[in-house]
Amino acid sequence: MDAGSRLDQFISRYAPEVADDGRRALKILARKFPTATKIVYDNYNALAVGFSASDRGGDAILSIALYPRYVSLFLLQGASLKDPSKLFNSSLDGNVRRAIDIHKGEEIDAKAFKALVQAAVALNTSGGKNTKRK
Repeated sequence: MDAGSRLDQFISRYAPEVADDGRRALKILARKFPTATKIVYDNYNALAVGFSASDRGGDAILSIALYPRYVSLFLLQGASLKDPSKLFNSSLDGNVRRAIDIHKGEEIDAKAFKALVQAAVALNTSGGKNTKRK
């Protein structure tokens, strides 16, 4: 079984609405980051897929996590980003990460979302903590 089929098998364990939201989010990010390495973690409370510049999880810029009732986009250095549209949930993950939860087909402000992702990429490619190591 190839990696894509295996990931789809993991996703299919979730409720159809959550699986659909997760697949949609992963498809968007795969188009945005076609050369990123996808790092998959299937653990007891979530399925997470990190998008990284290498095969190291610490190099990931963002990740998608599927939970039983919703999907989250984590910006792994999100605490450093401005969020004027208030898409982030809160200081959910302390001083570093921030998340945007997507509940059952919920649409979010695409322009604000795109701006946050672009800012996260810029932060991580301009000397931020998660830049690709040589």
